[in-house]
Amino acid sequence: MRLLAQKVNTMNRIEAAIKNMGPALAKLDTDTLETVSFTATVQRGYDLGLYQQTQAQAFAAGLLNQDEAQSLYNILGCGFPTVEKFNRQPLAVRVVAMKTVAELMRANHATA
Repeated sequence: MRLLAQKVNTMNRIEAAIKNMGPALAKLDTDTLETVSFTATVQRGYDLGLYQQTQAQAFAAGLLNQDEAQSLYNILGCGFPTVEKFNRQPLAVRVVAMKTVAELMRANHATA
């Protein structure tokens, strides 16, 4: 999934990616699914505020539209992000959020 490769418009690419992730995850074997689940689980002590800062910078830079920025903000825990809150979300949501933030971090770093 290359979210940023898609054109920014009125479509919410994050919500579309989450919708598409469910069937993709369903096709994985048990071992691979466990690995994906572990990878998409944020460890205790991690600061999700960094993810939210990345989301805000991406919105300001025009990499995300307002709807996408709000979706990602909500997924990351709104005004009080916690690891526990993030990890309780469905796997598809966590995978898309982490992949999106990673892409945004690379894009923000490239333009800095």
